[in-house]
Amino acid sequence: MSSSPTILAIDDEQAAHKALSRLLESEFSVHPAYSGAEGLKKVDFIAPDLILLDMRMPEMSGLAVLKKLRENDKNIPVIILTAYGNVNSAVQAIKLGAADYIEKPFGDGKLRQALKTILKGKQDIGELSSQLGIVGKSPQIQKVWQLVEKYGSTDLPILLRGETGTGKELFARALHRISKRHQGSFVPIDCSALPESLVESEIFGYEKGAFTDADRSKPGRLEWANGGTLLLDEIGNLPLRYQVKLLRVFQEQRYIPLGGRKSKSLDVRLVSASNTDLRKATQHGSF
Repeated sequence: MSSSPTILAIDDEQAAHKALSRLLESEFSVHPAYSGAEGLKKVDFIAPDLILLDMRMPEMSGLAVLKKLRENDKNIPVIILTAYGNVNSAVQAIKLGAADYIEKPFGDGKLRQALKTILKGKQDIGELSSQLGIVGKSPQIQKVWQLVEKYGSTDLPILLRGETGTGKELFARALHRISKRHQGSFVPIDCSALPESLVESEIFGYEKGAFTDADRSKPGRLEWANGGTLLLDEIGNLPLRYQVKLLRVFQEQRYIPLGGRKSKSLDVRLVSASNTDLRKATQHGSF
């Protein structure tokens, strides 16, 4: 039996399967499925480490297959492949838990690298729990680990809610460790401990001359986290005007350091944590 990672490729085109097999067979054990229904059946007896899923197929689309996988609690990383890529379908795929989204035609190296990165990020949850010092085997803790495993490999923004001292930052680190960004930095910001006068310079950084004592440029936490994960701990404590500014930053994926004239690109996975009910805070106008 091969010890190579098992890949299930779901695509209705014979040519696509031949290309994938030729590209991946030296490093992976690749199993084909020619329809969404066939793919869903094979998931149970192949137990793949990762699924390559075509977006457009007759009868059952890739998004429909992905939705069915999540409904059946199949927490297998999925990479969507499509020649019909657009922003809306990409957003839908990520919301349904896709680990990545690659448009055809793609470079051979790009697909192989995506596979290796995602598979390397998969860790045994028990081992990760021990490494991070997260103790407890209650049904509630196990449910949290199931959610970490389900959404860790995606780029979806995550909100962790819980009382102070319940390990929100540790679970944020777990999300980072099993994500495709695990080789990047994990950068936490304690919003409750950040003086309002320092919020902008600490988060966005500043350019030389931005204020009286700015004798040199300094990168902010956003730049530190680029390519990795940013944790906004106790985000409800962040002043409203900075909440609005950060919302725009994450929508546009660009920001301007304090005193800067040019915007910088941003590529981070956002995890937030709070010990308060942010829905109620929104109703009260404080979030």
